[in-house]
Amino acid sequence: MDEYIEDAKEWRRYADTDLITAEHVANTLWPTPFGIVCYHCQQSAEKFLKGFLVLNGDDPPHTHDLEILCDLCKAYKIEFEGILMPCSILSEYGSQPRYPFEIAIDNAAMKQALSCARQIKEFLQRIAPEIFI
Repeated sequence: MDEYIEDAKEWRRYADTDLITAEHVANTLWPTPFGIVCYHCQQSAEKFLKGFLVLNGDDPPHTHDLEILCDLCKAYKIEFEGILMPCSILSEYGSQPRYPFEIAIDNAAMKQALSCARQIKEFLQRIAPEIFI
């Protein structure tokens, strides 16, 4: 697994950037573009999960479906079952918020998306601390 740590760290850095961007946009722009925040939350979670797969020598699939990625991660650590719900919530934001009229997103949905993305990051920090060093 050591040979994959640097690549996994790169995925983690990109995931962090998406989460930081989501938080910054949520806290500074008015009116708040809820969909863009939710999109970056989904992107963050996707990159955290793909980073874990890379850490384990896996080649992550080209998918935005966080439930699929979470299931793949469960093959390495069954504990991923615990973040299936936040993954499911964020999955719908993988592409729809980028286009007008796709889904209605409000402040409550945005706050939930931010919370889900943070939960996934905190989970990864516990289960794969080596990629956060």
